[in-house]
Amino acid sequence: MRNNPQKETDAAATNGIDLGLAEPRLDARALNLIRQYLPPGWSIDLIEAAAAGDTRPDTILAVHATDGTIGRMALEVKRTSSGSATSLVAQARALRDDTGLPVLLVVDYANPVLRQECERNDVSYIDMTGWIRLRLDMPAVFLQAPGAPRDPRPPRETSINRLDGKGAGRVVRGLLDGGEPMRVRALAGQVDVSPGTVAKVLATLAREDVIERSPNGVVTRVRRRALLDRWTRDYSFLRSNGPVRRYVAPRGLPTLLARLQGDQAVVCTGSFAGRALLPADVAPVTPLTQMALLSDEPIEVAARLGLVPSTAAAANVLLAIPYDPSLIDEATVTADGVRVVGSRGQVLADLLTLPGRAPEEAEQLIDALSISDEAWR
Repeated sequence: MRNNPQKETDAAATNGIDLGLAEPRLDARALNLIRQYLPPGWSIDLIEAAAAGDTRPDTILAVHATDGTIGRMALEVKRTSSGSATSLVAQARALRDDTGLPVLLVVDYANPVLRQECERNDVSYIDMTGWIRLRLDMPAVFLQAPGAPRDPRPPRETSINRLDGKGAGRVVRGLLDGGEPMRVRALAGQVDVSPGTVAKVLATLAREDVIERSPNGVVTRVRRRALLDRWTRDYSFLRSNGPVRRYVAPRGLPTLLARLQGDQAVVCTGSFAGRALLPADVAPVTPLTQMALLSDEPIEVAARLGLVPSTAAAANVLLAIPYDPSLIDEATVTADGVRVVGSRGQVLADLLTLPGRAPEEAEQLIDALSISDEAWR
């Protein structure tokens, strides 16, 4: 089941869109969606396509303006299950090159990665939940509207719907921190999760185009930024970890850091851990004003560190029991002797979901990582 099906159904219903996806004629349904957004007096229809070059479009979309101008677009109708975002957009580009016409990619659901790839390659798209981005130069048309935030199709039995659990988190961290190619059993052994769980998580991620797999199931590409964004739709530091307790460090964060040196029961994530991952010549975009800590003994740790309970508005220390105990066991140690989360993927996920300016720090770190690894872009 979806995380919040009522919210998503309501969002789509505001555009008068039926989320049922059983109708095989995607092109006919796309026509009805486009008509909702055209100016008064404009019309569209589908015409038979003649072969051109090595390819033939499924159909041609004719756009009729009120001044008599007629524009044409080649329609490429695909189920997203038929290929990755890269392959679907590559097919659309090949069709554009062969026909000389702008291409409208019609799919059942345009996930975030597919939308990004289409926009990057100047390919128009429309799906059955209402996502549309259509651009035509003559007559001049630009249509853009949102659809469902999540894929409304029911998950397959071989996939997993939410990514906020311990097993899913380990798989995602392995993908974010590791290198390709990755095999299911090798990844399972690396992150200490059953091969069955790995297979289910990978099926979900492949369906949403944040990873690509070979025919024999090997992970050949990880879109790390897209994967991180997908993970943090479900995972949040404040929601996914044990009760988050808020404190003030009465003597300031520098004193707290000094007390954390050599403390084996506490691991830092968030802002402090993110700073440890920045290149030495890059200054943090914000001052250190908040500490996010993980511990299996939060009450004892708070007393030992001299932390004072506080409100959310005044707190500068967040202390929680980790959703995955391995985050404590697999911590690394900074030059100053402070333990930090060893997974950069986990640090980024925490930064993106922590309050204050932590998301800005995440973006700075992602920018730094993308210089040497374009998968972070």
